[in-house]
Amino acid sequence: MDEQERAVADQPRRKTGSRRTRRQFLIGSGAAVVAGATLWPSAIPTAEAQAVSPPPPLVPGGPWKIGYIDGAPPNDDYFPTASFYPSFVQGLSDLGYREGQPGNITLTREFANLNLAEPALKAHINHLLNQVGVDILVVGVTRALPIAAQATSTTPIVMAISADPYGVGTLPQSNITGLSTKTMELIPRQVQFLKQVVPYMASLTVLGATNSAGDTELNAVATAANGLGITDVRLQKVSNAGEFRKALQDAGRTDALFIVSDVIMNWNVKFLRQLSHERAVPALLGNADFVRDGGLLALGPKRLGMYYRAAYFVDQILRLNRVPGTILVEGPPQEEMGMNQQTAMILQVLGKPVVIPSWATAGYPWTVITT
Repeated sequence: MDEQERAVADQPRRKTGSRRTRRQFLIGSGAAVVAGATLWPSAIPTAEAQAVSPPPPLVPGGPWKIGYIDGAPPNDDYFPTASFYPSFVQGLSDLGYREGQPGNITLTREFANLNLAEPALKAHINHLLNQVGVDILVVGVTRALPIAAQATSTTPIVMAISADPYGVGTLPQSNITGLSTKTMELIPRQVQFLKQVVPYMASLTVLGATNSAGDTELNAVATAANGLGITDVRLQKVSNAGEFRKALQDAGRTDALFIVSDVIMNWNVKFLRQLSHERAVPALLGNADFVRDGGLLALGPKRLGMYYRAAYFVDQILRLNRVPGTILVEGPPQEEMGMNQQTAMILQVLGKPVVIPSWATAGYPWTVITT
């Protein structure tokens, strides 16, 4: 895979106007080089099923305009996050919402097209708020959240996903609710999991994003590792996929690789798997697709379920007229933990004595369990 294939574009995709919204919603007050490519496992597609419940009565007073900001490119069904928006729409459908029906909802989806620079995201958000005039803004990419929070304090914002909204100062804000991956609570458990599988780990490379949230998360990984007696922790920050290889080269050889979950990382699961194989290093990413595609370890939120659950928050605001800030922010409905057994055995052959837990032998070449 070409190193630049998933790199973020440098320029905004469009410019938009700044006309105020047509109305404000009711808110009240507020395969490895070292061992031969054929040894490494390749991706295996999986299917996710969502439970369907009978739809309740439709909401009076529509049509309601729902805007959705997506970081992905348009018309790419094979992109790693392509299933997230359909999962959100399915959640709405299961709650009785039907796009295009009289008095129901309309959906407007803005694509950032891999450009996560602040000016580009701001342009998309302003377009939804000021030109489309949405009644609710759903944030489908974490980096858009602080920009959306600054753009409006009145239009309801639903976080389909966010990392640490309280820690970075986005919350509390009366017009925002939704879901958080609770990354800061998850990181110590991820480091512990990695240590259990790589008991000889005395040095650790941590690969994270170049932003304020990324700095906080990198430091949290280092703190957790230090608590386990691992003092040789090498922090490497990247702003796009084109910097991955150099960052790992600069870090030098270490016993393990911890990849901090971020949209850039999750968009480049295949490339990160490739790099971990090239370096024959045990690696963990908080995204089960990493394991399914051949990476060694994963522990993190089941993101598809978060986007489905986001529809609940939209429903609470529309149907019950609730102020977003009064709706409790939720963590992920489910978590996924996984290991690629084939990758583990190859690492063992290459002299890396990784431990394969008993639960990881349930499937081959990989096992992912949902809790």
